[in-house]
Amino acid sequence: MLSALGPCMQSALDVTLVYPEGVPSLVDLACGHIRHVKIHVQECTIPVDFRGGDYENDAQYRHRFQSWIGELWKAKDVRISSMLNS
Repeated sequence: MLSALGPCMQSALDVTLVYPEGVPSLVDLACGHIRHVKIHVQECTIPVDFRGGDYENDAQYRHRFQSWIGELWKAKDVRISSMLNS
């Protein structure tokens, strides 16, 4: 996505959905059987050096990008735990 949109994309939305009563089935979702959903949405600024990089052919870019995404996922894991425990 970043390769295609290049410098036009400055941020993305990080959306987290948590189902405190357990992961629902598709039938539960379709039939409206879900009573509680916790939602967290935040805007995530994309670092300038990741806008328009070459993920496929630039190993250094790919490594830096994967590290950045890994940190976002660590923060998301903490957020999910907090949302489940509150």
